[in-house]
Amino acid sequence: MRFLFVLLSVVLLSQVIIYQSSNQATTTTSDYEVLADYVIEQDWDVHSFNVTMKLNGEKSEVLSLKKVLNNEIKDKHPHKGGVYDETLYTVEVSHNTLQLVYRMSGEQWSEDIYAETLDRFDELSLNQFFENGKVYSCFQSNLSGIIDSNLLLNDIKEDFQLELKNNLIEEQLSVFSGYTNQIKEYVPLEDEKMNVQLAIREEDHGKNTITIGTPILLIEY
Repeated sequence: MRFLFVLLSVVLLSQVIIYQSSNQATTTTSDYEVLADYVIEQDWDVHSFNVTMKLNGEKSEVLSLKKVLNNEIKDKHPHKGGVYDETLYTVEVSHNTLQLVYRMSGEQWSEDIYAETLDRFDELSLNQFFENGKVYSCFQSNLSGIIDSNLLLNDIKEDFQLELKNNLIEEQLSVFSGYTNQIKEYVPLEDEKMNVQLAIREEDHGKNTITIGTPILLIEY
C-alpha cells in the first residue's frame, strides 16, 4: 500500500508539473491573444499590428540574449509574402544596464497570420521577456464612419468590462484609458491600474481609424 501511495503521489505530482508547464506555455502571450482574438471576432479591417517586448537586465546578459535572438531571426525561414517584420535592438538604461527590445509588426492581418505570430513566439527565445519583461500589443483598423464613436466605446467597455480611468477628447480624436481584469499586465497610475488604451480618430474620407493596445499604446495614432 505504501508503494502504491508513493506511486500515486508521483503520478499526481507529475500531472501537476505537466499542467503548470502547459499552462505557462499557453499563457505566455495571453494578453496578446485576448486582444488578437477580440479583433478577429469583431471582424475589424486591421491595417497594422505591433507586438513590442522590452526587457531590462545586466549588460552582459542582455547582449548574450541579443546574440541568441539575432541568430534565431537570421536563421528563420522566409515568411510567405513577408507578412511581418522583426526588429531587435538595445537601449542603454544605466552604466551597466541595457534594455533589449524585440518588435514584430505587420501591415496585414488574418487568422493565418495570427497563427504564424504565435508559432514565431514559440520558436524564439522569448521566455525572459514574458517572465520578467513587458509585452505591448497594438492593432490599428479602419472602420466605416457610419459607426458612432460613443457606441463603439460602449461596446468595448461592455465586452472587456472596462473601467474607464481617463480620456482626452479633441475635435477629431478621442483617446480613452481603462482597466480590465481580462488583461493581466498593467501600468500603475497612482492608486489605480491601466491596461487598455483606445484611440478613435475621425478621418476626412468617412472612416474612423481605431487604435487599441495593451497595456498602453506604443504607436502613433
